[in-house]
Amino acid sequence: MRWSFSSYRQFKGCRRQWFYQNKMANANATKDPERKEAAILRNLQSLNAWRGSMVDYIIGKEVIPCLQQGIWPQYQDVITAMKALFQEQYAFAKAQKYREEGLTKTKAGESFLALYDLEYAPEKITREALNQAYLEAVQALKNLFHNQRFLEYLRSASRLITQRQDLQVKYNEHFTLKAIPDLLVFEEHPFRVHIIDWKVHSKAQRTYEEQLRLYAWIIKKGARPRDFPEVLDNLPITDIQLTEYQLFTNEVRTYDISLEDVHEIEQNIAQSIAEMTAAQAYLKYQQLEIANFPVNRSEENCRGCRFRKICEQPAPTQTQTSLF
Repeated sequence: MRWSFSSYRQFKGCRRQWFYQNKMANANATKDPERKEAAILRNLQSLNAWRGSMVDYIIGKEVIPCLQQGIWPQYQDVITAMKALFQEQYAFAKAQKYREEGLTKTKAGESFLALYDLEYAPEKITREALNQAYLEAVQALKNLFHNQRFLEYLRSASRLITQRQDLQVKYNEHFTLKAIPDLLVFEEHPFRVHIIDWKVHSKAQRTYEEQLRLYAWIIKKGARPRDFPEVLDNLPITDIQLTEYQLFTNEVRTYDISLEDVHEIEQNIAQSIAEMTAAQAYLKYQQLEIANFPVNRSEENCRGCRFRKICEQPAPTQTQTSLF
């Protein structure tokens, strides 16, 4: 099963929530409506999360390909593309098309969106709230375009790679660690690797060096993709550059990674995987009992939880196959 720091934080915060998202949710379980419902709820995003994911997507689709070709992206073209995507995705979510039988995320493509508030509190999705989310997304892109020096740096890079899906480390027979960086920047003469993560937070109080350092660790520990330069094998992990770009506040945060950081990452991974192994979290859904993943009811855990609809109902009564 896939492991990440965010998944582990969810496991620590509320094991029932983790169970719903990582074990129970299955869109292909056509004969089990509870598992299908969990799969639907797993897709829900807050308005703020949607705003951020939309900005990430537009940068990857409209901005980075131009820079990779040495072309300056046109700001108005990018904004027009985002406005069309905003309208298309909201129409999809408002009609709750994500609940249509047989319609998958793959089939829906970039139109797919499931909004938390439309599911739980539609009165919160006002014209003002939508307008604010859109204007904040525009501001994030405007800040990026105003940073001409940063865009020129990306344009001059040897290679730019967005949302790479095959960066992973098989930790043991049960757990695989995966990284999906927003942007990888490769430079030659001398060879350098730069990991960039886009963030769109209005307050931006939390920092994400732990996430970026994990990405660097996975890139170095995992099997090198065939299209990545061989010289990457000899690059010390401490030479990898790490940047968190808070687009809404226009703050570029850079981080280092030391050998002490690497040791701490490996200790944290080992500790968390040991804890999840002790709870048998790696087993298949049919081998698990939901009662062994208790609810941790608290304001922090329950506020905004995607699975309130099924968590507030009695536990599933179907008999599940035991390991023994």
